[in-house]
Amino acid sequence: GISLAVPATFAAIILAEKILTFVYGHDYAPGAIALKITIFQMLFIYTNLVFIHLLNISGNQRWYLFTVSSGAILNLILNFILIPNLGVIGASLSAVISEFLVLTISYLKTQTLVRVNIFPLFIKPIIASIAMSIFLILFIKLHILLLTVIGLAIYLAVLYLIKGISKEEF
Repeated sequence: GISLAVPATFAAIILAEKILTFVYGHDYAPGAIALKITIFQMLFIYTNLVFIHLLNISGNQRWYLFTVSSGAILNLILNFILIPNLGVIGASLSAVISEFLVLTISYLKTQTLVRVNIFPLFIKPIIASIAMSIFLILFIKLHILLLTVIGLAIYLAVLYLIKGISKEEF
């Protein structure tokens, strides 16, 4: 999850306008700001999967329910506050902030059960994502499909070279 969410986050931030233009046309390019914000929600969701699974297998399903309910309530409140003034940007911020709350509660509760340090899991994907991002920025004028294929190849190659992925996983 994290090995996919990290490069997807980097790529979406760099390529948001190109992605929206390619998929929906030029009229949707202004939505790139919302995509750049919302992509962090995916990163938080994938990061949170570790903690959610630990809560569930440890018999703490009620904490999971509490966590998700807290996120949903905060999302609803923030939507009422942010959307009237900020529109789709407000909805994006609301979603990201709410998911960050879910991640924070899950992380804190999990730490009371077992010490889990997932931060080292981010190091190699971030290094490979930086290499991919340098290519994407330098060759941003290329077609989105070509950028995607080459960017993914660079990410996987660097991840393999720094032993973030094995031959069998490749």
